Amino acid sequence: PAKTKYVNALFYAKDYDGVVKNVEEIFQVDKSRTYMNRIAGYSCYEKNPPDYEKALYYMDELFKTVAPERIIVKDYYYLARILVKKNANGPKIADEAIAAKAELEKEKARMAATANAAEKAKIKAKVDELTPRAAKLEAEAKKAGAEVDRAFAAYGKLLEMRPDDRALIGEIAAAYNSFRRYYDVAKTLSRLLGPLPEKREDYMQVARAYHNGERYQAADSIYLVIIKNSPDYVPAY
Repeated sequence: PAKTKYVNALFYAKDYDGVVKNVEEIFQVDKSRTYMNRIAGYSCYEKNPPDYEKALYYMDELFKTVAPERIIVKDYYYLARILVKKNANGPKIADEAIAAKAELEKEKARMAATANAAEKAKIKAKVDELTPRAAKLEAEAKKAGAEVDRAFAAYGKLLEMRPDDRALIGEIAAAYNSFRRYYDVAKTLSRLLGPLPEKREDYMQVARAYHNGERYQAADSIYLVIIKNSPDYVPAY
């Protein structure tokens, strides 16, 4: 118990490495205090530089071992943020996976169309090199996508608890935007919409998000609402 209090003091003193070290020492003698995974996960996220892999490990342990009624709001916050930060390069990896697969298919087609044995062998060497790379990138992209989905599931739990939290809604929309999920950006920001004309910029943000997501009809409908609520609006006859 004394060491547990010490760990909490270390956390509030922002000695995050000290927190993790002491939590591991506690677990060596008492594995029943599974709630200590919480403070270890938070600390791995907060420390400089952060360790998102280890942070996720501790948060996964927390959610696996602690009764659901003992999971607190901050646990969902940290889980979502850890997963978002851990997979910040997800869109780049996805792009690289698509490019690698396209290049691989192109080289396979060249190899099939080539009659020259020497040229075919040369292309095959490239295909053999590209195949594991494309597979690795595809696997990484799939894993990142699954973890990002988990992040938004955690954010969804938070929204159930705090449906009117504007800061939270903005954070979720920003996360969706970073992963180029523009339709979800628009749906999330729609929760902020209030009466016009005071909330015109909120409406514009939603319309832009729909536009970026190529949902042009939805974007146009919001632009029309903005126009009709403009003080300079003159209806056409």
